[in-house]
Amino acid sequence: MNFSKVCVQGVLKSDARSLSGGTVFYMIADETGSLPVFLNCAPAETLPKAGCRVAATGHLSMGADNQVRMRADGSGQIVVLENAPPSIIRGQVSEVWAPPPDSKAPYKIVLVVPDGSLEVVHWFPPEHQVAVGDRVEVKGMIGFYKGRKQLKVRKPEDIRLHPEG
Repeated sequence: MNFSKVCVQGVLKSDARSLSGGTVFYMIADETGSLPVFLNCAPAETLPKAGCRVAATGHLSMGADNQVRMRADGSGQIVVLENAPPSIIRGQVSEVWAPPPDSKAPYKIVLVVPDGSLEVVHWFPPEHQVAVGDRVEVKGMIGFYKGRKQLKVRKPEDIRLHPEG
């Protein structure tokens, strides 16, 4: 399988990010699983966010850990097909977590939603927190962190109390 050239399409599981040496990392997922993709040169435009639909062309290889990966050689080898629209989620707050002082960790809200629970993360000061039991409507980008689905919120006004009904 080493050096086979393929084209894959899928959704980014997390924001694309720059690594040392100018390499950019993408984690592309579809219904069959996930594929780590490494781009040798940074693209001129801003890096795509989690939830974007992308197409990548490159060469497959087998890593030392027996995981299949792809290496794309040029910025034209990864194309954003569709930007991810923000998601709007309604649920009831079951847990609120604040990071320790001087931490760079986000605040977290766990919502009970129809298909289970969803972690909401944000970096707003405590006055923008909600309480356990509140029903809220939250607007943000769905992504994955350490294999868990979460909703990232960018603006305080995207977390609103939502009355029952």
